[in-house]
Amino acid sequence: MTEWRAEVAREEQAQETFLELLNSDPKETYGQFREMRGELVAQRLLFGDKPVPLIFSPVVISRARWTALCRTLDQLNRILADLEPKLNQKKWLDWLGFEAGEKEWIQIPNQLNPGYSVSRIDGFLDEKNSYKIVELNVDSPGGAAFLDASSRAVMNTPVWREFQQRCPGETVEFQSPLFAHLERVWTQFLAQNPSLSSPGGRPRIAIVDWVTVSTHREFELLAEGLEKLGYDTVVADPRELSYSLGRLRCYDGKPIDLLYRRVLVEDMLRDRSGSEAILEACRAGTVCMINSFASKPLTVKSLLALFHDPQAEELLSSEDIRFLRDLVPLTLRLTEQHRLQVTQQQERFVLKPADGWGAHGLYLGWRCTKEEWKEHVARSLAVGGYVAQERVHIPTRSLPTWTGERWECFQYRFDLSPYGLGEQSVSPMVRLSPSEVLNVKRGAQIAAVWVQSRSPHGGNPASFT
Repeated sequence: MTEWRAEVAREEQAQETFLELLNSDPKETYGQFREMRGELVAQRLLFGDKPVPLIFSPVVISRARWTALCRTLDQLNRILADLEPKLNQKKWLDWLGFEAGEKEWIQIPNQLNPGYSVSRIDGFLDEKNSYKIVELNVDSPGGAAFLDASSRAVMNTPVWREFQQRCPGETVEFQSPLFAHLERVWTQFLAQNPSLSSPGGRPRIAIVDWVTVSTHREFELLAEGLEKLGYDTVVADPRELSYSLGRLRCYDGKPIDLLYRRVLVEDMLRDRSGSEAILEACRAGTVCMINSFASKPLTVKSLLALFHDPQAEELLSSEDIRFLRDLVPLTLRLTEQHRLQVTQQQERFVLKPADGWGAHGLYLGWRCTKEEWKEHVARSLAVGGYVAQERVHIPTRSLPTWTGERWECFQYRFDLSPYGLGEQSVSPMVRLSPSEVLNVKRGAQIAAVWVQSRSPHGGNPASFT
């Protein structure tokens, strides 16, 4: 614990250094901030009609704490890879709350091998170095390409260059590891399906989501990066795809070898006709799709409840169960069995849709009156598909904000949510907000994460679970 306190102190010292640099010439550094936001607009790094909501300051995490977190989450990803095929059984799909149409897709054979998904683990790393996971996103995690480009833009400002000299470290990029991961996935898939070899030796890649989504520019950034490496890459809407002559084809009629699925399963289910070409190719095993439908059970919050249920003993070793329960706060499927406990302990729980995202349908017990909470519990029970999750401590970080004359620090709550490529943890996303809801669509901001180089002294902890 003493070592962790020293690491946190070094993080705080680096944050203070950045504040001092900002206030060495406040109007000049504010001008740099405005120019950086203009650069975001020039690159079309937009969220809606505004620049990506990027805070000028880094969020600093020490190399020791980042390394320890990665080792712990790598272990989690290995457990999830082992768990994925077991959850394919009807018993567990029923327990997790999937409907018939979803089950059919999840159980399609010829899908990607377990352990190759792109994921993001959403959680909180506090001052005592305890990490708690509140959500697993293994369906279609986004945002990383925007974070890469935004981090590069902010690091090119003079104040950031001076900060890098004073506090050596690095940001952790997502795109390069992603591109290497896609190549590994294709190599593995091709070994099992040698007849699908691409004439050019490299797969033709399609990044697929609805053309109307606000993150379309992110797909273009990924496609541009892949094109520079020599991959023929297109960004396509599922409705632009067709299945003919045994292959999935894009609007240009050319076959697609590897499909990087960014469209959510729930959105595909709402437009089955627009998704049919992808489904045909998956059923035939003639396209390598990442993420596969088989990974969907890993993303629902009812899985977190399963970790705390006695039936988890049928799927996991006692060692893995202890590991998971240490990382995941108590999570319960909201059923009549738990109604009384959740109603009476409203300060303890938050209600969440088991298969929701974007903070929709979220109810915080400690923010409700008794009557409001009772109504929320009753309504969530009637709707179905909800979990009650134990409240976790949300850490804060003091970060500078421009107040009109100078930079002043305010307290922000923040999460630390690393992306995963298979079993390897990579680039962390941080979202910050003065409120307890850390979602960009609800007003949260993002920041470049600065992994500070280790000092010559200090140990190298393996994990903190």
